Amino acid sequence: MDIKIVFFFIILALIVVLLLTKPLKILKMVLANLVIGLTTLFLINLIGSDYGIQVSINEYSAGVSGILGIPGVVALVIVQNIIL
Repeated sequence: MDIKIVFFFIILALIVVLLLTKPLKILKMVLANLVIGLTTLFLINLIGSDYGIQVSINEYSAGVSGILGIPGVVALVIVQNIIL
């Protein structure tokens, strides 16, 4: 995945989060988890490649990290590297 595309979607998600109002608090929380989760997933792959820790980025891992945030990324790392 190209790094420019990843950062484009991160910036786009941040802009959307900033434009949301109070009644859309749940959507704002989900988008914040999405940005945090995908950024963490990207950093795990970037830093973890030196130590043999990698999680493939696909629609399922993006969904888990987007909905659950950092705990979802931790769960993905555990499943990918310890169980599988």
